[in-house]
Amino acid sequence: MRKDEAKFITEFLSEAGTKAENSDYFGYILLDNYAIWAVADGFDEEDGAKVAARIAVESVIEYFYATSHDLIMTLLRK
Repeated sequence: MRKDEAKFITEFLSEAGTKAENSDYFGYILLDNYAIWAVADGFDEEDGAKVAARIAVESVIEYFYATSHDLIMTLLRK
């Protein structure tokens, strides 16, 4: 499997925004033959930015996980 043949090092670096708590969020998933890294910039000026960034990343990863084979095959056909 490709996952066993590759070495990935994942780190997260984010600049401080205008508030004391950073609202950025990232996540990733490594499957046997596919992987995805997702990042969302939580807009610090808005209430709920941290939650919105987390929901965005988790939604993208969940969608990728649920449809990865079909999605990848569709993209490869283009």
